[in-house]
Amino acid sequence: MSDPTLSRTAKSEAVYRTTFATIAAILGEETSVRELDRDKCRDLMAVLQRLPPNAKKRFPALSPREAADYATAQAVAPMSSANVNEYMNKLSTLFNWALREEWISRNPANGLRIAKATGKPEQRKPFSTEQLNYIFNAPLYRVCRDDGNGYAIEGRARPRRARFWIPLIGLFSGARLNEICQLHTADVRQIDGVWCFDVRADPANGKNLKTAGSQRLVPIHPMLKEIGILTYLKDREEAEDQRLFPEIAMDAFGLHSGQVHARSAGLSALLSQPAACLRRFQAVCRSRKLS
Repeated sequence: MSDPTLSRTAKSEAVYRTTFATIAAILGEETSVRELDRDKCRDLMAVLQRLPPNAKKRFPALSPREAADYATAQAVAPMSSANVNEYMNKLSTLFNWALREEWISRNPANGLRIAKATGKPEQRKPFSTEQLNYIFNAPLYRVCRDDGNGYAIEGRARPRRARFWIPLIGLFSGARLNEICQLHTADVRQIDGVWCFDVRADPANGKNLKTAGSQRLVPIHPMLKEIGILTYLKDREEAEDQRLFPEIAMDAFGLHSGQVHARSAGLSALLSQPAACLRRFQAVCRSRKLS
């Protein structure tokens, strides 16, 4: 089910494989591509509309169709319409490739998607002032036991490592999580007298950007300098660390943010905002003109 003319990241490959494994399980793994018609594609979309997110992990003993039936009976929330459309778009892309290869005569999934609701589109909500105060008043930002499992427990330590700095840099720069996690000490530098984060790709050293246009210089906010980011930089340079946050390892997908995502998994539930993420600090920066 792969298009040899395209190049994808390891993470994208994993997403595609998971997506098509779910689609194949619903349509029937032994079903020939030539047997798939409009009705079968509509049936697929109907099942996806009832299927919960992460169904394979949540219901490992059930097939996707069985998981959808169970979720419907138990009133378990299904995946979002956007995710359903992603499944259908990937299937349609596969059919388009098969069409070009003359395996099929038409694309039976063409145009099949859930229509967007009218009105203002749903947008990601930034953290509220109350939530930000809650986050940055945690023991980690005052005194805690340590910045491992004890970062949320009162103590006497004042650790200044990745767990401390990454949310602050996100707040005062609006940079993507992986952009922050993969920074090198050499990426924090003065340009014409202004201290900046030099956000750039360097695949040979494990640094990648989401798009080519993501390469940029981000001036370091005065508050970060006041808190001590330049002192932290000096410590890393004296320790001869190449990376600004050397304790963060690269994951199986070649990203440095995966480990941080895992460590922050409880944050959304804690704030009662399931969709919250560090990236949304950017909205706060824009609204308060902090950038």
